[in-house]
Amino acid sequence: MSNSAAAAVFTTTDLPEAMRAVRTLLGMADIDHAEVDFEAVIRSPDVLAQVRHILPDLEWWASAGKEHGSSEDGDNPADCLPIRVFDWGRPLDRAEPFIAAMGPDPAAVRWDLDAWPAIPEAGLEAISQKYAYLTLTVNSRDL
Repeated sequence: MSNSAAAAVFTTTDLPEAMRAVRTLLGMADIDHAEVDFEAVIRSPDVLAQVRHILPDLEWWASAGKEHGSSEDGDNPADCLPIRVFDWGRPLDRAEPFIAAMGPDPAAVRWDLDAWPAIPEAGLEAISQKYAYLTLTVNSRDL
């Protein structure tokens, strides 16, 4: 397990409030070449249908293990619920629809940014792409 310098900087049970905070932070970041990654557990056929509408070529495997089904093997995810989703390198415009589609199921969305700018008045130096990201978790306390 790798050590992370990530820290929860904002916690709320109000998803619209969390999304406003994300939009504010993204408005400060350099996002010219940014992309978004998804991690989730999908438990219901309804959530699965909504997520597949947003990410038709979703990368997933059965929570019970890949031997019980995966996108790699061309299995039908609806036959393998619950499934784990690990999907990378998507356009930024997929993030909010994905979050909305997850309903009550746990998910994390990570925006991989180009950089965080320096904010001298807050004592913050610029942060390069290697460490420039923002993660939102929903329906979970995990970061």
